[in-house]
Amino acid sequence: MFKSNLKTFLLLTAIWIGTYALIYATNILRLEIIPGTITISSDKSTNIIIDITYSTIEETIDINIATWTFAVRDLNGTTAYYTTIQATKLNQDGGTGTISTDNIEFKAGPIIKILWADNPNVQIGSALNWTFGNIGDPKTYFYNTGATGPAGEYSDYPTLKITIPANTPSGTYEGKLYYLLKKN
Repeated sequence: MFKSNLKTFLLLTAIWIGTYALIYATNILRLEIIPGTITISSDKSTNIIIDITYSTIEETIDINIATWTFAVRDLNGTTAYYTTIQATKLNQDGGTGTISTDNIEFKAGPIIKILWADNPNVQIGSALNWTFGNIGDPKTYFYNTGATGPAGEYSDYPTLKITIPANTPSGTYEGKLYYLLKKN
């Protein structure tokens, strides 16, 4: 409403002072924000922070991630999409130590319905479904084939596994998890 009144005021002012051609524009830029039908959320920090004590042997730690840390909400139920999960290497805070992505794995499942209805078309990617898969490169996490199904919000009980190589320097190591949504 304000833009319309302002445009009319400017147009009338321009005609009045005789500079109509200098300020009149034939193109109007319009921005419309349309709500999406698929969203993802991560309600916890996606930073990975671990403290390491020096050891001459390789050690593995499993981190059980809270339910609903990663979720997908599909308001349509029939849209084809997939999400991915990926980790960065872990860098020592204030030091030169690193833990490569070869040592970071993720396991997902089972799918839990958070809201609305179960949708059998919402699945977990085979590389992570009930098995640890390396996430140095993006791996498919949740996906929907796009077949007819009800709307819903879904999560799971994921586990992050980090293998700490022998002789890794003591210290605090930090990296990130990336959780992305892609529409087919």
